[in-house]
Parts: sequence; C-alpha cells; structure tokens
Amino acid sequence: MQEDEFTETTDWLTNTERILTIVGTWPKNKTNLRFILSLVYMTIFVVMQWADFVSHIDDLQELADILCETVVGTMVVIKLLVFHKNRVLSKMIDAVNQDCENNKLHFSPSEKRKYALCNSKGKTFVKIFTFFVGATCVFYYLKPLPITVLAANRNGSTSLVLPFRTSLSFERTDVYVYAVLYVCQMGALLQIFFGYVGTHALLITLMMHICGELSVLSERIVNIKKQMEKGHRCEIQKIITRHLRLIWMAKEIDTAFTVFLLSQVICSEIMICVAGFNMIVSTRISDAVYDCAWYEMPPSQAKDLILVMARSQKPLHLTAGKVFVFSLEIFSEFVKTSMAYLSVLRAMT
Repeated sequence: MQEDEFTETTDWLTNTERILTIVGTWPKNKTNLRFILSLVYMTIFVVMQWADFVSHIDDLQELADILCETVVGTMVVIKLLVFHKNRVLSKMIDAVNQDCENNKLHFSPSEKRKYALCNSKGKTFVKIFTFFVGATCVFYYLKPLPITVLAANRNGSTSLVLPFRTSLSFERTDVYVYAVLYVCQMGALLQIFFGYVGTHALLITLMMHICGELSVLSERIVNIKKQMEKGHRCEIQKIITRHLRLIWMAKEIDTAFTVFLLSQVICSEIMICVAGFNMIVSTRISDAVYDCAWYEMPPSQAKDLILVMARSQKPLHLTAGKVFVFSLEIFSEFVKTSMAYLSVLRAMT
C-alpha cells in the first residue's frame, strides 16, 4: 500500500469536516452562526414534537408512533451540543493528522498494508451506512406524498400529512400553508442525515486509525527480536511509547463520545421497544374478537370469527432471507454462535 492510504485517511477527515460544518458541529469550527441556527431550529422542532407527544398522552398506540420520531430529533440536538467546539475531539483530530504525516515516513510497506486493511473496513462501513441513512431519510420524507395524492384522487379532499408529526397552533387546511410546512421540515431531515452520518463517520475514522496503529504495533512486537539483532536497541522503548500514546488516544475518544454513545444506546433501545410493541399489538386481535359480543351474533357469523381468532394466534415478525426470525431468542443464539466461533479462532491462533 502506498502513502496514498494516509492521504485517504486525512481526506476522510476532510469530508467529515465538510459534512459536520454544514450543521455547525465540526469540533474545530471557529464560527458559531451555523451552530446557533441549527440548534435553534432543531430545538424548536423537537419541542413541537414533544408537545405533540404530550397531546396524545391518552393514546398508547399514538404515543408509540410519535416517540420514534421524537427520539431521533432529540438525538440530533444532543449531537449538536456534544460535538460543537469539543476540545477533546479537536485534539484527537490533530493527533490523527500528525500520525498520518509521521507514518508516511516511518511505516514499512507491510505496515502500510496492515494500516490500510483496517481503514478500508471503516470506509466500507461508512459508505454503506451513508447509503442506508440517506435512502431512509428520502423515503421517509416522501412517504406522505402518495397518501396525499391518492386521497385527493379518490374523494377530492386532501389528507395533509407531514413527514414529521409536530404540534401546530393552527390548522393546516390550506394547501399552500401545507406546502410551506412540508418544505420547512426538509431542514429537520437534513439535520438528521448530516448529524447521523457525520458524527458516526468521525467516530469510525478515529477508531479505525487506532485499530490500524495497533495492528502495526502488533507486527512490530512480533518482529522485535529481529530488530534488536540488527542493533535497534531502543525498539522496545519506541513500542512502549507508541502503545501508551494509543491508549491515551483511545481513552480520550471514549471521553469525547461517552455521552453520544449513551444517548445512542438509549435511542436504539426505545426504538426497538416501540417496534416490538407494534408487533405485539397484532396479538390483541384475538382478545378483541373474544370481547366483541360474538354470543349475540347469529351462529353462522360467529363461526367466521373463529378464523380471525385462530390466525391472530400466529405472531407477525420480520425475517432475514425468509430463514431467520428477528426475535430475542434468535439474537441470543447468534451471540452464542459468534462466541463459539471466536473461541475456535482464538484456539487456532
């Protein structure tokens, strides 16, 4: 691998800088205007989302649907606050740039290949992640349009549904007002996209840099005897110094991202919980059939409800390739299988 690999690492940091600068969250950003505009916009947007959440406090199903959107918007606000002028992240970005410049001169060809292998995995993940986040944002934003068009074609009236549910102090019955609101919500969509892609890209870039450095350090430790035979007596000291630096960088990154990762875990848990709740709600069909006063119906009609009750006993689920069902049991089995494979690989190395 040529020196271009280190250039690509710094280029990835530059691309991440461009993304996060759009929303004013680049840690080394010297201006506050974009950050203030983004923070004010998203704060107002999230407050309106939570207001809509509170207004449906008596409807559990509505609360579950609104909560997913509200949590995502809240996450963006947290990221704005965590990343803006973060001194630790700024220091880590400078450290990575410095390492890349030094490694161009001091890494051997084999060490450059090891470093490149780790970074290529990170870049591939970021590309896939960006594609899926972008596709999800676009489809989610355009989802209300077919509903609006179909409703207008069927009965002449328009169902004015916005991409994000927010509490408004006025009725959106006018088509022009609806169009303005629809366009305004594009700002939230862009904030979500750039916020999620940019912050995760920065985290992965920093992590893959450390992983690549550790991989190179491992190779140097393996070859330390050969180096000492060549008269490089201070090689052990260099390895220890480098190891301590990488440990310091890892701890600093943990400090910088700890709040971000905590909020991400909580957000993911809430969304998984809501998704599970929506799947469980279908199992209440059986109870609804039982409570619908079927005993007062003609026998021929009451018998038809038995089919509905029987089918409702089979839960709805998501599958992977029509083979694996997404469930807690299958997830536990995957974890056990992965640990078993890991044990085999550890025994072989």
